[in-house]
Amino acid sequence: MASIIRVDDLQDSGGNSIISSDGSGTVTIGNSALKNTPNFSAKRENATQSISSGTNTKVQFNTEVFDSDNAYDATTNYRFTVPSNKAGKYFFSAKVSASGGNANLNRASIMFYKNGSNFTKIFNGFETNPIRVFSPEISVVMDLAVSDYVEVFAYFETANSADLNIDDGAEGLVQFYGYKLT
Repeated sequence: MASIIRVDDLQDSGGNSIISSDGSGTVTIGNSALKNTPNFSAKRENATQSISSGTNTKVQFNTEVFDSDNAYDATTNYRFTVPSNKAGKYFFSAKVSASGGNANLNRASIMFYKNGSNFTKIFNGFETNPIRVFSPEISVVMDLAVSDYVEVFAYFETANSADLNIDDGAEGLVQFYGYKLT
């Protein structure tokens, strides 16, 4: 025999709504800790970004897909900044696709910077078998305070030091997103 419990509002001991229902199946989560906010997603769109071979370059994710707290700057600094009262642990992920035209890629790296300094990175080397296009991805969990900021940098090195382009973000090839965990 199955049991059924019916409630319109689940509250904590302080009377704060955690989850409520309007009776037609629409559920509202009242506890901000359960919503993973702030959250954002940004991508590079409608233009390639030039990058010099052998240089760490900030990736300009110029289009917001969504931004729950207006914490991502898609026009000037291209970074996420922790809003007031939103310190905690955050998950971030980024993907950056670059192509060198006729140039062969020898090395590629993608980095998360925290407050202007390298926090973590991944590195790939192709010296013995250069490639033309590469799309590295990276994810990280960071403990952030209010006003801390996170940026994405990329490093690509070509065999002949030729410049290359960060692609325009078609099909999710250039994206940066994150959300608060706790």
